[in-house]
Amino acid sequence: MNDAVRLPEILIAIGPHLSRRSLLASVSVSKTWKHIFEPLLWTLVELDEHDYANESIRRAMARNGKFVKNLNLKDIHKKTMDFVQHCTRLHTLRLNLPDTTGKELVISTLAKILQHNQETLCVLDSKYDFGWGPGICQTLLACPRLEALGIYESLTHMEVDHDFWKIVARLKRLSIVTLALHFLVGEQDTFPNLTHLHMITPHCWEPVSAALASRCPNLIELSVADYSNSILSAIERTVLPKCRNLSTLVVNCSETTSQSRASFFKKLPPMKHFGMSERFFKPTRNEKLPFSQEHFHALVHIDLKWCGWARSTTVQELLSSCPNLQSFKAERLSGRDIEYGDPWVCLRLEELWVAFIDVEVPSLGSWTPRPGIYRQLQRLERLQIFDQYMHLPEMSKEHSDRLDFRLGFGLEHMAIHRRLRKLRTGTSRQELSVKDIKWMIQAWPELEEVEGILHFKEAENTKLGRFLERNGIRYRTTDLVRYDEVYQAGF
Repeated sequence: MNDAVRLPEILIAIGPHLSRRSLLASVSVSKTWKHIFEPLLWTLVELDEHDYANESIRRAMARNGKFVKNLNLKDIHKKTMDFVQHCTRLHTLRLNLPDTTGKELVISTLAKILQHNQETLCVLDSKYDFGWGPGICQTLLACPRLEALGIYESLTHMEVDHDFWKIVARLKRLSIVTLALHFLVGEQDTFPNLTHLHMITPHCWEPVSAALASRCPNLIELSVADYSNSILSAIERTVLPKCRNLSTLVVNCSETTSQSRASFFKKLPPMKHFGMSERFFKPTRNEKLPFSQEHFHALVHIDLKWCGWARSTTVQELLSSCPNLQSFKAERLSGRDIEYGDPWVCLRLEELWVAFIDVEVPSLGSWTPRPGIYRQLQRLERLQIFDQYMHLPEMSKEHSDRLDFRLGFGLEHMAIHRRLRKLRTGTSRQELSVKDIKWMIQAWPELEEVEGILHFKEAENTKLGRFLERNGIRYRTTDLVRYDEVYQAGF
């Protein structure tokens, strides 16, 4: 077959694997390329209050709405349906609405969107408390492919229709944030389809998250923020024996004793993904993670970013003991511990979130980076996401609480990370220049997103951010950690 005839088929096949920067460049090549690649730029759309006043966006949505698969509404306006009525193939719908949005308007608009996408919608993630009465539940029951539901700041009084539990029985993923939860579930009710459960129940005195998890025999992933005193023993007693397929466990709970932790870890099977909170793991001076070699080799993802009491030596030990790690998150890691610790063995690591401290040493009246940090980072050739910012108020005034992303100060040592897609620099006083940004763009061809402060002067920071965006790289300044980032829906 002629290669020219096969070219469109080849382009269609490689399109989904291209970065946004590559897609933006591709649509400018020819009309054929634009016809093939432009729909991929419309797979994800976000709309806020300012967009509804833009007529050009409305016309663009009318032309390309059929390509939109993921819709994120940051505001709902009386004109919203004029913009989204052509979105009839949605896979994911997210509502990140301000509390001031009218409930009746939200419910009516949501019902219309759901009706237009009944046959395709798989995920609904809502951070707006619109209630779960018969109307919404009946509409969702009419969506046969719905498999994931995220409910934030909702179910405050648990005034839900019985059909809500019919919906849950069909789901594979459920995420709930609630202030007062009293389950109206029958004693015999089970949810065999549910494999991923995320729950935040900060004001419950009973371990309701464990009670629901024990009704899910095929659970693979469990993430809980439950401050009842008995949650750890409840998971050990009712969840671990019944959920034999559990491979991901993240626990954020009240302060525990060394004895209860020892009993819990003794019955904990090897996990691929394990996370702890600060209150859960507040070790004594000589206490270490009681992981066996089997546990170390099983771990693929570790999340300690809310575990402020985890010592830097523990973090260094994990990085040098878990060869199969792909994702690692921790609050702090000392440059001194890195330099004098064992080599990192996590050569498959793709995502690293850590706040570096003590990264520089005084030298001839100035500060120079510790070379051991970059020697360890250079071992991570597969690194794709590098986030060295954590919200640590007590560290904000330290001089050396971040790496300096400037040429001549350590940036050049990161040329090996050619797969890097996302970089978060933190909120410390950076002084990057256009030269540094150009180096990043050239050295990291897959770079898609940069977040953080690039320059402590606001005008310079804005200039560098615009330079990134002109080169097809998303840029945003660092926001404070949001409460709902602790346990994401995992969709």
